[in-house]
Amino acid sequence: MREIYLQPGDQYFGSGQIRLVTLLGSCISTLLWHEGRRLGGMNHFMLPTRVNRAEDGFEGRYADESFALFRRQIEAENTTPGEYRVLLFGGANMFSTEPSDRINVGERNIRAARSLLPKHGFIINHADVGGVGYRKLSFDLFTGEVSCTQVNDRRDHVTTGRIQFE
Repeated sequence: MREIYLQPGDQYFGSGQIRLVTLLGSCISTLLWHEGRRLGGMNHFMLPTRVNRAEDGFEGRYADESFALFRRQIEAENTTPGEYRVLLFGGANMFSTEPSDRINVGERNIRAARSLLPKHGFIINHADVGGVGYRKLSFDLFTGEVSCTQVNDRRDHVTTGRIQFE
């Protein structure tokens, strides 16, 4: 099995014996999986949108542009957003004692994903978002198996779970 690590701003869509992995803090990863075709993808966006969109196309760093890229990719496969299972991860507050005047980027990313996905025709089947600390995420494109481990900033609380797309 080939493993592909997604950095912030990266996105992958395809099929085969591939495991997608990433590490999330306040960023969000959206997982798409078409069980019948064993086809799917993962993004790793950093911010809801950019102020000044470039002329050269979409970037995966921004939620709105990343979801538009997913739409293009699934349409190229002659599928529709409603055929995919959708999981959402990330959007954590990276510090349990953030000052109240600091912008919570994770919360902004969660709100953007929950708002934008339905606008693109996707239905969120599962969300593991918010909280404190980082998440390590793994997604097997062939089986649809997902593994998520969350560790808070004190390192004394670890939650691990496996999710099977239903």
